[in-house]
Amino acid sequence: MGLWIYIAKPFNDQELTVRAQDHLIRKHVNDDRKTISIRDPLTQIYNRWHFDTIFEHFYSRSIIEDRAFSFL
Repeated sequence: MGLWIYIAKPFNDQELTVRAQDHLIRKHVNDDRKTISIRDPLTQIYNRWHFDTIFEHFYSRSIIEDRAFSFL
């Protein structure tokens, strides 16, 4: 999912700089939120929700590819 920014020409250099910085800050915050939502903040171990998601992905893939599946 991307964020589209429209800037009319001719553009103001300061406005472009501010918008680019804002976009980078928002991306950093969203990346942090994603990490926090799938890992324990103290141990950095993946949580149960993430385990369930990954398990389902690899299990489905093993069925499609008709391969053995083990998960540790």
